[in-house]
Parts: sequence; C-alpha cells; structure tokens
Amino acid sequence: MNNINLSKVEKIKEDSDYLAGKIGEQLKNSSLFFEEDEVQLLKFHGTYQQFNRDTATELKKKGLAKEYYFMIRTKIPGGVLSAKQYIELDDLSNEFSNKTLRITTRQTFQFHGVIKGNLKKIINNVSKILLSTYGACGDLVRNVTTIAAPIQDKVHSQLRHDALRISSYFIPKSNSYGQIWINNEKYEYKQKQNVKEPIYGKYYLPRKFKIGITIPEDNSVDVLTNDIAILLIFEKECFYGYNIAIGGGFGMTHNKPETFPYLAKPVLSCESSDLIHVLETIVKIQRDFGDRTNRKHARLKYLVAEKGTIWFKKLIEKKLNKSFKEPLKINNLKIKDHLDWHPQGDGKWYLGIFISSGRIEDNKSQKIKTGLREIIKTFNPSITLSTDQNIILGNINEKDKRSIDQLLKKYSIIKNKIS
Repeated sequence: MNNINLSKVEKIKEDSDYLAGKIGEQLKNSSLFFEEDEVQLLKFHGTYQQFNRDTATELKKKGLAKEYYFMIRTKIPGGVLSAKQYIELDDLSNEFSNKTLRITTRQTFQFHGVIKGNLKKIINNVSKILLSTYGACGDLVRNVTTIAAPIQDKVHSQLRHDALRISSYFIPKSNSYGQIWINNEKYEYKQKQNVKEPIYGKYYLPRKFKIGITIPEDNSVDVLTNDIAILLIFEKECFYGYNIAIGGGFGMTHNKPETFPYLAKPVLSCESSDLIHVLETIVKIQRDFGDRTNRKHARLKYLVAEKGTIWFKKLIEKKLNKSFKEPLKINNLKIKDHLDWHPQGDGKWYLGIFISSGRIEDNKSQKIKTGLREIIKTFNPSITLSTDQNIILGNINEKDKRSIDQLLKKYSIIKNKIS
C-alpha cells in the first residue's frame, strides 16, 4: 500500500499494532482524556471520546480543561437480549454513566456520560454478561441487523441465526481488546502481537461497514441502506437462497459532489453454504479497493458506483472460483409495523413499545426506565431492540397483557391502553 497518500486515520491504524496503540497506558494515567491517536483507536473498542460543548468556551476562558466524557456502544447481533442481560445493562448505566440507555439504529445500546475512570468498569462488565463492545464502532463490520419481531417460525429463526453467525464471523481477531479491557493483562505498547487479521489486515477497512438481513415481506430494517443487504428468499418456509445487494448508505457531505446517498444494488444470489464466503469476499474487496485517501469517499457505495455490479460479481466469482446466479426475482419490499401487541406464532405475544429517539430514561412526563425495569423484572420477557430505536418485549402470556398495559400507563410510557 502506498503510504504517501494515506489519510491520517490510516496511518494511525498502521502504527497501532492491531488496534492496541497506547490505550492501555493512557487508560491508567491521571488525565481525563486520551490523545488523538488513541481517540481514533478507541472507536474500534466501542467508545467515542466527547466533551461538554456547553461548558467548553467558559472553561477555556478560565484556562481550564474541557469536561471530557465518553459514549460506549455495545454490539448485540439482531438486537436480541435476555431479560437478565437487560437488567444488568440497566444496572451498569445507573452506576457508571448518566443513568440512561440509548437504543441505536443498529439495534444496540449506548451508555452516555461515562467518565474515563468508568470506561473499563462498563466494558469489562458487559463482557461478563456475554455481550461485547468490540467492533461496535470503527472501520470494520458493525452490528448486524435483522427483523426485531420475535416471531417464532422457521423464517424468522433463520434470520436471527444468520445475524448472529455473520456478526460472530467478522469479530476482529486482535487480542488487544481482551488484554486491555477483559483479562487485566499488562499491555506494553512496544510488545508486538502474534495475532494477525485474516479478514481485515493491518489497516482494517477504509470506513465503517454495515450488514443487514431480512425478507422481502418485511423491510422494517431498511436493508438497502447497508453496505451489504441480504434478502432471504423463501416460499412457505422453503428456502431458495439469498439475494445479495451491495453499496447502500445515505450519508453525504454538503458541497461535496463526490459524496451522495445510494441504495444497495443487487449483485448475485447464493445458497446458505456460500453466504459467509460471499460476504467475506465482498468485505475483502472493499478492504483492497476502497478509498483510503479521502474518508468522506471511503464507503463501499462509492466503489460500487464507480466499478459497477458486473465488475463486483466477476471479481467475487474469480476469488471464490465459482459462478453465482443472478439475483432471484422478488416482489416489492414491504414494511411492517411491529408496535403494539402481536401474536408471535406459538401462542404467546410480543409488544412493540415506542421509545422517542431511543432514549430510555426517566423525566418529568415519563418514567420509561423505571417502568421498563419493573415490567422486565416481573414478567421476564425476551428483549429485542429495533432499528427504529424502539423496544420489543416478547414471549408474553395472554393473561399478562392487561397487567403490562396497566404498568405502561402507570409510568406514562403510553397514554392509552394498547390492547
């Protein structure tokens, strides 16, 4: 790779020893913030360094440092949690952050207002409940999204299974995350790791990379906005394969005509046995051909727009030494509303609860955080976070619906009875 024209972030990744940098050293010092190189690397570990903009100017006038704090993002494939995991995340937010949880458009939770001294306490404890923050941010495959509705049938079970196996497959192999946050091992900056990155390489990806999977009958995940959009094609629970579309993304920079929103374009169809191989090949193509000189022009969509899907399909086939069919014919994508009560297919019910901007908090008008905690502790439902930043409680008995409605009204989470 030509280092002369690399963007600043690319050089930081190159010198990081596979995402370690000096995070371990700076985590232990008395400073309230990290240096710029480590700020970039922290994103891969699931956290962003921020500061209080409201007080920054006044503090600067007084010759004082900014008020630094951190956002931590979890990685929850398909947004699926147990009731126990939810309660433990809620506990962590109360103890170590600003006492709120934020549902994201990638079906994950974020902690906000975390001070530097509490970073490791949250990240370490998240790992203890079998979740992670590794890869929730940064230039790699982010949280994999799918339909949030906990419908109990073969199709939806397959989607949840696929989201989990895809997410697990693309976790970085570097052990710097484990050494710094989990195992309490001393990490010396000049100690070189033996672990390499077979998928991402030394530079990881040029930019963030998003994968979503759904069915044409329910595009509630807005799948075509992902770098890779996967559509499971079926009829009467008989699976015919997966349509793969590439290059989605709505981000753009004003007054920069080289940036633009783009819907993912169909490229091929494949069987389940080839799915992971195809996805890995697409990720590697973006790794090798994506723009590393201009981060505003570094998403997969720009490569797709410039090279075309025919070029992509031929290169995928060449690398895998296998031919693939054209995308299977599908009807127009439909969007389903999963708010309110719905049967989940096994005699039980699920409930979609609207959460404004995904903020689970207590305020003067609503006690969302307290109310959800009581409902979840009392009824032990399944939990799924949705891409529209709402929460779905599943596995609920018919006899409990009225009691849950009453609690939702009691805490003003809803104004009127749902069922």
